[in-house]
Amino acid sequence: ARGISDESDKRSVALLNISAELAKQGHVEKAASSMHEALACARGLSDEYDKSSVLRDISAELAKQGHVEEAASSMQEALACARGISSEYWKSSELSDISAELAKQGHVEEAEAIGTEIPQIAMRHSCWKANAAAAHKKDSWKVALSGMHTYKNEEARLFYLKGWSENVAIKDVTVECLAAALPLISTDSESIEALLQKYALQETLLGRTKPALQQRLNRSLNTQWAIDIAAHFSKEETNARLSTNLDTWLHEIADEDDRDDIKSWAEKVKNGKMTEEKFSEKVKSMN
Repeated sequence: ARGISDESDKRSVALLNISAELAKQGHVEKAASSMHEALACARGLSDEYDKSSVLRDISAELAKQGHVEEAASSMQEALACARGISSEYWKSSELSDISAELAKQGHVEEAEAIGTEIPQIAMRHSCWKANAAAAHKKDSWKVALSGMHTYKNEEARLFYLKGWSENVAIKDVTVECLAAALPLISTDSESIEALLQKYALQETLLGRTKPALQQRLNRSLNTQWAIDIAAHFSKEETNARLSTNLDTWLHEIADEDDRDDIKSWAEKVKNGKMTEEKFSEKVKSMN
């Protein structure tokens, strides 16, 4: 790595990756030494975008290694470089990435402030949506949703909530989730529809919805395709020889002793002493 040309960001990136791997292996002092070399190389880069990008990555790795003050210092250096980028597109890109990394590190207010500096509107909005997506990966839907309260800027809150609605998992969109989220997105029809689509899919595909509600959801949200899928798998399950539908196929087994064995296995599945997969294997072995 030390032999790579100083003019390229590849040298500092290579040293950064070496530091990260050394830290994983528990070589704390060697990791710190490699990190300092990476930092020195990054500071010598002439291209403002490359310099900012590497310093941001260094900050992220320093934060992972627990060097909070050094991480903050490197991020400030990265920010200063990003502000000096002449291209509006690349400046927007780098400021967006810095904002996202600060949000991951828990510096939400600073992340929001930097987000407002992004010159390209579309990228600014994507930045706040990405922060919501990162919150979903880190915490529960409830914690991620409450994260919008840390944003003071109305535009930031709006697009954070859009990102939250787009990234919340279908399995999480329960009645409780709707009750918490809908009042916050009541003025944003796109987010409301995205959330209700997920609710409708969960209710339909899990088969918990009464037919009347299912049809109402279909009329509003066009979920007929999900209804068709649910019906298809329901039919497949009915035709399959499962421990839960013995009454539909057990009579096809001619031998009485075999039927008794199957009933015994089904009871084990019910009591958690046998898996459905094992039950299916044993039934097939009879054939």
